[in-house]
Amino acid sequence: MTATNLSIELQLRQAKDDNAAHLERLQVARREFTAELDKLHAATQLAEERFQAADTRALLEIDRERTAVVKLQKEVDSVRASAHQTAERHRSEPTALQAQLGDRRQKAGMLEGVLQAVTASRDLVSNEIKAAQAHN
Repeated sequence: MTATNLSIELQLRQAKDDNAAHLERLQVARREFTAELDKLHAATQLAEERFQAADTRALLEIDRERTAVVKLQKEVDSVRASAHQTAERHRSEPTALQAQLGDRRQKAGMLEGVLQAVTASRDLVSNEIKAAQAHN
């Protein structure tokens, strides 16, 4: 073997060693990359699960709020209806009371007329009794 061949073989062997070292570093880098990728995947999955849980809680809270709003709206409607009925009753009561007052005044007038007639009749009877006693 000549020096040139030895030099070429040495270079070839050095290139193979360098190639093997590069391959080893590549394998280490792949393992590290895979491990990091697995960590990121796990973190992403955990974040997705947390997001889903938060989304579910938010939807439940929204549903509770909607239910509360519907309940409060029903209460407001009920109070409004009650207030409307009360207002209508208060508007109609004076009219009804005025009608009753008119009826009572008419009845009182009739009773006063009857009372005057009875009083006049009593006075007449009383005068007749006095007159009859005076003749006796």
